[in-house]
Amino acid sequence: MKNTVNQFKKNVIIIMLAIALKTAVKKVVVVIRFKVTTKTPDFIINAQHVHDMLLGNPQFADVQPLLAQLQTDINTLMGDESKAKTKVVGASNTVTQQKGIIYNQIELIKATIQKDVNLPANINNAVAMVNGTGMFVKGHKPPTIAPLTAKHGATSGSVILIAKSVGHHAAYEWQESKDGIN
Repeated sequence: MKNTVNQFKKNVIIIMLAIALKTAVKKVVVVIRFKVTTKTPDFIINAQHVHDMLLGNPQFADVQPLLAQLQTDINTLMGDESKAKTKVVGASNTVTQQKGIIYNQIELIKATIQKDVNLPANINNAVAMVNGTGMFVKGHKPPTIAPLTAKHGATSGSVILIAKSVGHHAAYEWQESKDGIN
């Protein structure tokens, strides 16, 4: 009898361990949603956004020294871009090289963030931590359509209601109140 109780306890522990492993949070993958080939004005905006979101962020103290150089390189890129717009000889090549330098710096910052958010102490807050950096989590997109939206209509007092679809065979019921209360 004692052996069957011990065997039962072992099986229960193994099953509980298997359930715990299945429900554990998986690794978070950090992505940058722009590339070196992005148009230069958009590239500058995106790089500056990553810099500004990380500047002074206490969760990522180890990237703070890299941000000063990143800002210097972004400023250099802005100067090179203005030269390229005025058709200065060789400026477009300089812009391309500078974009590559900045992108490599952001990749280095991304790798540091990736390491930090996947620490066991941070895994439960990983998505929020990454969203606070100007970067994104792979496969985690914010909702693009609100469940219910109301807009002013073309005429005074009219409203256009837009509801997010819940399926192909769904039915919706709308009600109108003349007194504005019920």
